[in-house]
Amino acid sequence: MYHEKKIIEGVERDTLFDTMRDEIEEGRTLYKSRVTPEIFQLGIYDRALVDMLLKSRGGVRSKIW
Repeated sequence: MYHEKKIIEGVERDTLFDTMRDEIEEGRTLYKSRVTPEIFQLGIYDRALVDMLLKSRGGVRSKIW
């Protein structure tokens, strides 16, 4: 995973989505350019963000859990 240190710091401080804003938007733009509008509107990208960035970091100490 790219930006591992930045992701962990964001989870620890509960600022993940602010900390990763530029990277998330870059990824969203790329994803949107590669799928149909119908697929994009399903919200798959956002759910994948939660799965990849948060759920997989469940062992990181954080006030969010």
